[in-house]
Amino acid sequence: MTPRRERLLPWVCAGLLVTACGDSGGAGGGSAGASSQGGETASGAAAAGGQSASGGAGEGGGAATQTGTQLFATAMLHHVEITVDEQYLDTLDNDLTVRVPATIVYDGEVVTDAGLRKKGQSTLQPLDQKPSFSVKLDDTVAGQDIDGIERFALNNTVMDATYTSEPLSYLLYQRGGVPAPRTAHAIVTFNGEVKGIYVVVEAINKQFLKEHYGDGEGNLYEGPWDFDKDPAEADLKDIEDGRTRDDLVALTDAVNASTQDSLDAAIAPYADVDQLIDTIAIDMAFCLWDGYAIAAWNFYLYHVPESVPDGGRFVMLPHGADWPYFHADVDPMDVDFRPWGEGSPAGILGVRLTTAPFVDRYRAALKSIRDDAFDTGVLGARIDEIEAVLHTADASDPVIGEALVSFDAEVDTARAFVLDRKAFLDAISL
Repeated sequence: MTPRRERLLPWVCAGLLVTACGDSGGAGGGSAGASSQGGETASGAAAAGGQSASGGAGEGGGAATQTGTQLFATAMLHHVEITVDEQYLDTLDNDLTVRVPATIVYDGEVVTDAGLRKKGQSTLQPLDQKPSFSVKLDDTVAGQDIDGIERFALNNTVMDATYTSEPLSYLLYQRGGVPAPRTAHAIVTFNGEVKGIYVVVEAINKQFLKEHYGDGEGNLYEGPWDFDKDPAEADLKDIEDGRTRDDLVALTDAVNASTQDSLDAAIAPYADVDQLIDTIAIDMAFCLWDGYAIAAWNFYLYHVPESVPDGGRFVMLPHGADWPYFHADVDPMDVDFRPWGEGSPAGILGVRLTTAPFVDRYRAALKSIRDDAFDTGVLGARIDEIEAVLHTADASDPVIGEALVSFDAEVDTARAFVLDRKAFLDAISL
């Protein structure tokens, strides 16, 4: 697959999303806020099926906990200060595989000896610009955390001036019964320099998996990857634990050896087919163009431990939904519409699980997401909350002021997309 850096569309310039985003752009669709929908408020979004204390247990069976409720609080703008000694700056800037020592101050709570590295592909930026970071608080001190959370990301949102793509996407996943990261917003400073407004994102790591899927000890693979590739090429997390890839080899063999008619029976022992169909339906409902369904790019495959009820099989989890595709008229039945170009096909199971003999199951999943999870009042209330929170920032700071000007110019595009996409889905016979 062509690297994302080389797949930029003509309307994406200098790493920034241009205002004109297809047929759904602009504010003409009206406000998707609570006031236009009659009832849901920003504070009511979570209660209506959004971020729970554990990020939404979904169907994984994990017990809800209270960890992270303050760190991921959505009704406030957080402040994160990062300090890294000069001797580590070159490594931090140029080696994405190595964590360097850092002091993290999150809303006044200080953690020393945390592990920090830059992250990103299309969003990758040098330290003197606006880099994204992966923060691992327990990197050198076991059990070190803030509000019970050991690891989180600080995403620079340079592809999303609305700061809404990840919060809305993961909220839709949570409402659709699929565990997804919690999000919040923060002002980030690095060595005393204000870097701007960031989205704080919960890490999908062992802690997250334990809250949703038992002991969290199963194999976790991160895309990009697909079933026409060698399982050895998939990015297996915690490989130092002596893990094997036998689980992914078995699923890959089953996918590749099966006909379309035999696919269900072939992969059902190795993957939760209904859960895969649900994730594909959410990807298509919200036009998540660099997830698994459309591009086989940003996603996780997690092998749920056999100790978990109905475990011993793979599920698919979202991540990296930081680049919005604000086109409301995408046909949700056309997974392989290739927005990245002909060289970037849709996920193999994305295509196979949305066509016969699965098409009725896929339509049913899509209808459920459309009718139940895709609530314009809830999603609009989340946009309203983000707008209110961001405008508590100090606009006199030139970096923050510029970010707010861009946000104000773009946020109605997100509102219009929510309304227009729901209307488009409502008009389809499912």
